[in-house]
Amino acid sequence: GTIIDRYRLAERIGEGGMGQVYRATRADGQFAHDVAIKITRAVVEEGELARRFKAERQILAALHHPHIVGLLDAGALPNGQAYLVMELVEGRTLSDYLRKQGPPPLETALRWLEQLTGALAAAHARGIRVVLDLVLNHSSDQHPWFAQSRASRDSAKRDWYVWRDGKGGGGPPNNWSSIF
Repeated sequence: GTIIDRYRLAERIGEGGMGQVYRATRADGQFAHDVAIKITRAVVEEGELARRFKAERQILAALHHPHIVGLLDAGALPNGQAYLVMELVEGRTLSDYLRKQGPPPLETALRWLEQLTGALAAAHARGIRVVLDLVLNHSSDQHPWFAQSRASRDSAKRDWYVWRDGKGGGGPPNNWSSIF
C-alpha cells in the first residue's frame, strides 16, 4: 500500500465530509503500531477548507480523554492534501450495533451515555462547544435548511451542514450514514 510518512495504508475504513479514513500500520520497522489516517479530499493550503482542517487538528490536539480519539501526528502530502494520524479504535459503529442487535439494554445505554457526557465535559472544559443537530425527517437536499447552507461558499449559513453529494441509487444526498 501507499506509504505516508512512517505509515503504510492498508484499507479504507471510513469516509466523511472532509475526507477518507484509512487503517495504517507503522512501516519504518521501529515497532509495530496500527493507526487511523484521515486524508482530506482536496488540497488544504488556503481558504475555508484549510481553516476548517486546521481547526479540527487543533481541537484534536487539545483534547485528552479516554472516549475521544487522540491525535498522534499530522502533515501534508506532496500534492497538498493534509492528513491526520489518529488512534485506531477497533469495534463497530452504533448504527451497526442497532441494526444487528436492536436497542441495547438500559444499563448499556446508560453506560454509553455516561461515556459520551464525559467526553463532552472534557471538550467543554477546553472551551469547545459541540453541536449535534439531528434532523431525522429532513434528509432531503430540497429542505430549506440544507438548501441555504449549500447556496454559496460565502453564505453565512455554510457551516450549518457539511455536505457530500449522494452516490445516486436512492441514497441520501448528504453525509449521513444511519439506520433511518
